[in-house]
Parts: sequence; structure tokens; C-alpha cells
Amino acid sequence: MESGRIVPHGTQCFKLLEDIAFGSPSAAAVFLFGTSRNGRTDWTVTGSGETYAAFKDAQLS
Repeated sequence: MESGRIVPHGTQCFKLLEDIAFGSPSAAAVFLFGTSRNGRTDWTVTGSGETYAAFKDAQLS
């Protein structure tokens, strides 16, 4: 919020004014949920329900 890239939107929400790069999927999940998270299992591929971890592991093999 200090950088001006995130602004309040209503009483309980925020709006991103530009893309923000996160160092890991977990950091992005913590940003959204405000609690400790495991981004590799929290994020899923749209339409398939496959976790980010499974998606990345499949790319490596």
C-alpha cells in the first residue's frame, strides 16, 4: 500500500493497480489470505483442479 500499487476497495477488499511479482507461490498466497500458506497446494490450475505442485512436477519429469 505504501508504494501506491494497492488501494482499498470497499471496506474489506483491496485492488491491485498493477501487476506484482512474488518470489514464490507461497508469498502470493500469503498476500491474498494474510496467513501462513503453502502456495504449491493452495493454487490450482483453472479447469482441472490440479495443484501448482503437481503441475510443476509434471513439467520436470
